[in-house]
Amino acid sequence: MTTTSNPLIAEIAWEVCNQVGGIYTVVRSKASAMRDYAAGRYAMIGPYFEDEASAAFELIKPGKEDIFCKAAARLNEEGIPAVAGTWLVTGKPRCILLDFRAVEDQLDKIKYFLWEEHQVASPGEDPLINQVLLFGYCVRRYLAVLAELAEAENQTLTSVFHEWMSASGMAGLYRDQVRTKTVFVTHATLLGRYLAMNDPEFYKHLPFYDWKKEAKHFGIETQVTIERLAATYCDVMTTVSE
Repeated sequence: MTTTSNPLIAEIAWEVCNQVGGIYTVVRSKASAMRDYAAGRYAMIGPYFEDEASAAFELIKPGKEDIFCKAAARLNEEGIPAVAGTWLVTGKPRCILLDFRAVEDQLDKIKYFLWEEHQVASPGEDPLINQVLLFGYCVRRYLAVLAELAEAENQTLTSVFHEWMSASGMAGLYRDQVRTKTVFVTHATLLGRYLAMNDPEFYKHLPFYDWKKEAKHFGIETQVTIERLAATYCDVMTTVSE
């Protein structure tokens, strides 16, 4: 079977249609260029937050559905709410928002997998980590469906993950042999941020840090381990800065 040379591109970020932090600006500002580069083959994937979506998101009109919308419809049939529409920013990219709260009953299973196979400890009392893990599970399921539909249409899929908040499901994609190439984009590693802020001679000491010890010291062991997993399992790792 031959496939098209231009892949579908799914770009995943916690900040898609969710205005938090500087990564939001990066993701939002590239939408127009990506539309020009991959018109009809590109969609952004983010978490569904009702207040944010009501201000910057427009549901897809009937008859305008594409393969990303079809994958969202299939995910809805699985019981994971996936809303297809347009992000109302420059470029107006296709946008799929996943309501991770619907799969809260899967949280213990997700945490067990990460611990059993990758020794990722995840404290139960951290709401952001819990949300990120649930979102990662939904992203993994969405991409599995999208990859299946793409293969049926003789297309390939590339999935681009921004930061640890989007990438907790990447190891599961690899385990399940989902047919997608993966790119992990780190804007600045979380551990690097903490170390640089607290060590005036950061670059001098950089070769000698014990990452586990330092991550535990700063209370970010879960986040840093997810970050390292993403760097390990992606096909390509890149960064925004020099």
